[in-house]
Amino acid sequence: MNEPIMPSPNDQLISGIQEVFRNNGWECEVVPGVPVVETGFEAHHGRLNLHVQAYGVIGAISVVAVSPTLIPSAAARGKTVELLMRANERMNLGGFELRWEEGEVLFRIGNVFPGGRVDAKVLSLLVEIAIVEMDRIAPCLAIISNARAGELLLLNPAELLARGDLLPEPATVDAKENRG
Repeated sequence: MNEPIMPSPNDQLISGIQEVFRNNGWECEVVPGVPVVETGFEAHHGRLNLHVQAYGVIGAISVVAVSPTLIPSAAARGKTVELLMRANERMNLGGFELRWEEGEVLFRIGNVFPGGRVDAKVLSLLVEIAIVEMDRIAPCLAIISNARAGELLLLNPAELLARGDLLPEPATVDAKENRG
């Protein structure tokens, strides 16, 4: 007698991710051959790409928001690293990263889902946190990215983070803003 084929731990998590996205009205696509779901959201300061990866062996999911703003020069990347380090000092969940060679800024947050069962509320919050945090830092990244060499010398990342006009209070993500 043939025993039913059990889905792999990655397949279980990917199915759970897709179900949560579907229930929230968020479009997404599974990346062929890897346990990853990708989508995009229109946030206040621009479109953000989102990458959600399953780690079935440990039952974890990682949500990564990718900034649309690339940091073009080594000098600007230095200021960006300081900005991200200072922002991370204030974080309790998740954190910013810079992929140095690409000049790409990421916000990564994850969670372990025991038994591979995806908690819809938790995953939805992870997505919302990633979007909100990346959107909140977007104006600072734009200022650094667009600054000329002489202006970069005068930029103070701590002062950028302190500017209330650049970092509005977080708001919830409206599911209608997702455009996969």
